[in-house]
Amino acid sequence: MDPADDLTPADWHKINDLIALLKPLSESSITAQTIGTAGGHGALHAVLTQIEHLLNYLKTSVNRQTHLPASHSRACIDLGWKKLDTCYSLSDNTLAYRLTVLLNPCFKMQWFNKHRQTKPLWRAEVYKTAKKA
Repeated sequence: MDPADDLTPADWHKINDLIALLKPLSESSITAQTIGTAGGHGALHAVLTQIEHLLNYLKTSVNRQTHLPASHSRACIDLGWKKLDTCYSLSDNTLAYRLTVLLNPCFKMQWFNKHRQTKPLWRAEVYKTAKKA
């Protein structure tokens, strides 16, 4: 075995940081995919709420790394953010996602008022559509 292949303490630190970064992503994925009971996990509303949760998590992760030099982890966070933001934007065009969040007693319109403050016309459309349904 070549000593050059041994992991240094710095390597282990990077690995531990990566594991810590990926854990919430794994948990959210399981939450959105698992078949649950009483509308818990695996429901359609879980997709939109988990994407919102992950976007906030990645934003916090990027903010914690702003003082660090560019790194592979930072690039991964940026790419993950872009992919989630794309999925989140696509959900804007899918009425089913919006209605499942709106009709969920735990969320209702308050969820949109909190998470979609920058889109007042979009929120008005959600409300109008729900009144028709």
